[in-house]
Amino acid sequence: MASDVRSFIDLRDFAASAEVPAAGDYRTARTALPLADGPCSVDLLALDGGAGSDSGLPGDEFVIVLAGSLQLGEITLAADACAVIPRGVAFDWQAAPGTRALAMRYVIDTPAADRIVPIDEGAELTLQPAAGGTAGRADAVVPQPYRLSVERRGVHLRHLGFDALSPYRDALSPS
Repeated sequence: MASDVRSFIDLRDFAASAEVPAAGDYRTARTALPLADGPCSVDLLALDGGAGSDSGLPGDEFVIVLAGSLQLGEITLAADACAVIPRGVAFDWQAAPGTRALAMRYVIDTPAADRIVPIDEGAELTLQPAAGGTAGRADAVVPQPYRLSVERRGVHLRHLGFDALSPYRDALSPS
């Protein structure tokens, strides 16, 4: 754990400056962003032309491809494209040489979906009421067709029109 955890982190700067393993597979070719202990993690994946299979991740994982391309099952992500790999979903993967991606994982018992879900960056955003809250709150914005539960899932991020909820929303939001 880092001794100085900041509330906002430039993930592209982290990706540009992080040391990456020389080789590895989807689970091991990673460099972790130092964060406080908890169910959320952020890793830089450095998949240099590799391929393999994974029997299922321990949590929902939001993947943003920064460079190269990454095939997850039947979904191919080019640079700046993103998808969610739900907990426990087995998948094959293949990466182009020089592929770099950010992977944000939230360890959770119940997966958000039963298959890999590409994020439609052009989808209309809709407001969904937060658990115990009211429709229209800014912390309840999620894209369609992928709808996250508003119950402490994900890390807050804003990428190409995608907002995920902070697991700390209840602690930070007014009652």
